[in-house]
Amino acid sequence: MSDQPTSRRSFLFGRSFKGNDPWLRFLARLKRSCEGKVSLVKRDSAPLARLEPARQEDVFHALSLCREYRVCMALDGLPLGGPDAQRPVLQVGAGKAWGTLMPAGEQVWRVQAGCPVQVMQAAGLAVHTWDGLPGQANLAQWIALLPVNSPPGTLGQYRIEAIEWLYPDGSIEVLGQFGVKDSQPLRSMAAQRSIPSLFQLTADPLVEQWMQAGAHTGTEPQWPLRYRLDALVARDGVEINLAHLLLGHRGSLGWVVAAHIRSPDNGESSDASGSAACERGVDSVNPVDRLPEAREIDMKIKRAMDPDMVFLSCQD
Repeated sequence: MSDQPTSRRSFLFGRSFKGNDPWLRFLARLKRSCEGKVSLVKRDSAPLARLEPARQEDVFHALSLCREYRVCMALDGLPLGGPDAQRPVLQVGAGKAWGTLMPAGEQVWRVQAGCPVQVMQAAGLAVHTWDGLPGQANLAQWIALLPVNSPPGTLGQYRIEAIEWLYPDGSIEVLGQFGVKDSQPLRSMAAQRSIPSLFQLTADPLVEQWMQAGAHTGTEPQWPLRYRLDALVARDGVEINLAHLLLGHRGSLGWVVAAHIRSPDNGESSDASGSAACERGVDSVNPVDRLPEAREIDMKIKRAMDPDMVFLSCQD
């Protein structure tokens, strides 16, 4: 009788296997439905595999199978830890095979998830790096790991106007400015369920307090939540932008398909915005003394965006 390692080797070398192991069935179906390379990754705890998609449809197939088999889908390059250490995980590349950028309006670029940060910088976009960002990072990793604990009202410095967002149910929504002047409705059921729930959370007394006074860790003002719920509150001439909620999401809310990023104004250096926040480094989004109340609100945001917990856990 063949053991599990033998079965896994059979999968890798294209031979058939027998058995009812859900993980092996998941891998077999993933290999049949995706054109990209599927490989196993050694891990001491739960099973781990990796997919380098060859086409965008590979990402959609992977998401559907992860949801069906209750496998965690993780953006490649992000840390695995906490509850995710005990979950079967599929790491998926952002899609370097189609990671390009192209003009999408006056001074606006549409940048695909797999586009390298270096290519974005070469195009003149104000994309800053910091210690802890993976080498050869792409747009998806950059957005997921952005150190964005700056005070409310400052997220416009990253010049992200909209994000094409893949929800866990497979629907794609363009999340961007949201207000009286913006007539584009939320088209997917996932967005129509999640966004109103998030707006309700902004009425929490603690959130209102943080919005008004900010929160402080030591002498430096910081936003206390993992997620930027303040992006859903208009203040001081700053309009609501749903895309800003997703900055620094750490791979736990969904999947970036592409982003619309505004280039610096004429005469403005591409180094003029966002550099101060990035210089603090990725660790600054994870203060060890986060309030229990903040963790609870973060979990409510996670449940609103990813109710079936398909993506990485909301980690402290």
